[in-house]
Amino acid sequence: MLSELHGQSVVAYKEGDIVKVHVHTFTPGEVLSRAQEFGEFLTVKIENMSIDHSGTEAKPAPKKNSKKFSVLTVATGEGMCALMLDAGADGIIAGGQSANPSTEEFITAFKSCDSEHIIVLPNNKNVFLAANQAANMYDGARVHIVPTKSLMQGYGALSVITPGITDIEMLVKNAERAADSVVTGEVTRAVRDATVCGRAIQSGEYMSIVDGEIVASSSSAEEAVISLLESVDMDCYELITLFVGQSVGEEERARLTERVTDAYPDCEVTVYEGGQELYDYLIAIE
Repeated sequence: MLSELHGQSVVAYKEGDIVKVHVHTFTPGEVLSRAQEFGEFLTVKIENMSIDHSGTEAKPAPKKNSKKFSVLTVATGEGMCALMLDAGADGIIAGGQSANPSTEEFITAFKSCDSEHIIVLPNNKNVFLAANQAANMYDGARVHIVPTKSLMQGYGALSVITPGITDIEMLVKNAERAADSVVTGEVTRAVRDATVCGRAIQSGEYMSIVDGEIVASSSSAEEAVISLLESVDMDCYELITLFVGQSVGEEERARLTERVTDAYPDCEVTVYEGGQELYDYLIAIE
């Protein structure tokens, strides 16, 4: 009977008309209900065996993480977040330009990972400090920060982070090299007149930015992308990936895709709906 109720360490013996029973079970109520079918109780004693003799609750054995590593990436934009997850990220930490995640947000994300190692892609130089502080504070896993400075570098790093690899140090180094090999392009609109590095930018113009440096300004986002690509020695690269912002219309996107494809026939051109807010286009050149 007791074995049917998953009882363990069962001891039973009879003294006259009295039967004494000792059993270990996680469901004492079920055991008592079944035993009552055979007679009345004289005494009942129930003890919690997870509490030791000193009265101190016994600590459970440390949980063993089920995965070798997890990858967390900072990202913004519905499309961009979906792309990061499709590329292999295990989780997204919401944030980006002008919306940097806090140390607490990083630690919360770390706690959600069931892994021995956590690889973090900050994707913005302004996020490094919070990411490193969280890594130093967290002791539930070993945290590795890959110093990606943009979403494009993060996307490139994800391309070499594959499941099944056990040499985490080599994996992190490969991700760093992949990120460093990406030329980062950004197109965004100026919100005020400014002079940057001797270049006069008027409010409303579109700035072409390569690896953090303004290389041109144009009257339209489309022309800004073309100027940006013209400033790079494209003979050295094979891949052009455009991440389209939420303010770009379908017609404009199609027209630009055709222009880029025609202008660089030796390059593979890929276009994704990034959905980012501040940048009309993010461009990864590899």
